Amino acid sequence: MNGVMGFLIVLMAVSVLATLGAGLWLQLKPRSLPAGKLLKGGVLANMALFGIGMAGVMLVGVGEVMAATPVVASADISMGKGLALLAVGLPTGLAAIA
Repeated sequence: MNGVMGFLIVLMAVSVLATLGAGLWLQLKPRSLPAGKLLKGGVLANMALFGIGMAGVMLVGVGEVMAATPVVASADISMGKGLALLAVGLPTGLAAIA
């Protein structure tokens, strides 16, 4: 599974680097813009590569988690500590969305 995960991460990195490269190229040569269809196709290809890589990472990650041995639950987290974690986590998550 490590080889597959590495390939998917490289796939996503290539997509990000291609997007950065296209932005740098357009910044350095703003007057030589490519045709609209070529630019749209390149952006769609980058989005598709990134989406495929992300979906693959999630699918492989779920497979690895499901194959992991279960860990015995410990009672180190009390009701108060759990509520405190929720009190911190919920506003943080809502602030990230808004």
